[in-house]
Amino acid sequence: AIEVLRPSSIDELHSAVLARMGREEPLCVVVKSEEQAAYMRAVHAEQPGWEVTTVMTRSELDGGVVLTDGEGEWRLEDGEWSVRRMQRLLLPGAGESMNDAVYQESMFAADGTYVISGGLGYIGQLVAKAMIEHGAQRVVLLSSSRSSLPEDWEGKVQPVVEKCDLGDLGDVQRVFAAYGSTIRGIVHAAGVLSDGTVGELGREDFERVYRPKVGGAMNLQECSKELDLDFFVLFSSIASGFGGGGQTNYAAANGALDALAEERAARGA
Repeated sequence: AIEVLRPSSIDELHSAVLARMGREEPLCVVVKSEEQAAYMRAVHAEQPGWEVTTVMTRSELDGGVVLTDGEGEWRLEDGEWSVRRMQRLLLPGAGESMNDAVYQESMFAADGTYVISGGLGYIGQLVAKAMIEHGAQRVVLLSSSRSSLPEDWEGKVQPVVEKCDLGDLGDVQRVFAAYGSTIRGIVHAAGVLSDGTVGELGREDFERVYRPKVGGAMNLQECSKELDLDFFVLFSSIASGFGGGGQTNYAAANGALDALAEERAARGA
């Protein structure tokens, strides 16, 4: 029979995988969150010879044996089994310039404030410059390490830089209190890597990645729950969808971010 694991948390899942590394026996891991599923995709990528099947379901799974049929990941939803497949997605306005289709001047209010976490990172700066180019007049960049713009910043608008620990709710509340109801949009682009193989990653490696990525997203959501936002954008990573050797922690954190985005979309936030 195939051993079946039903971990209740990412910590429990990581510990269970560590304890079984190097074994040849097949394994089935039943997960109930995108966070755990993303972690297992990274395990598959790192350990391609290990016969491990992941079952993603929010229902109770009866029985102790799951046939893989050559698939590494199955989903059970509303009594229906399925496997993950990539599909081409045609974006609205795909016949136009992508720049014009995504960034429209009407998205940015002249008196609005737009907050970008990880604002001095590569992605954060790209987003900030695109916003400014298309009409944003007040952009606030959150940075964990700096309180001023880099000297080589070029742009017709000079963003404000706020030094802020995204993992500290009080620190995020301090920033939001300074701008209040003028905040009209949030982009969460913060992220930290702490790579290593499954056997090398400890709790501190997960905490280092989770604090800004997941904790930051939850704190931004908490601080903006009473605001009338035009958008709340979360930058995830392809690591959550495909996994990546040496990045089980990063994949899991982005899986948690994907779940938050799905939950917000489901309630129209």
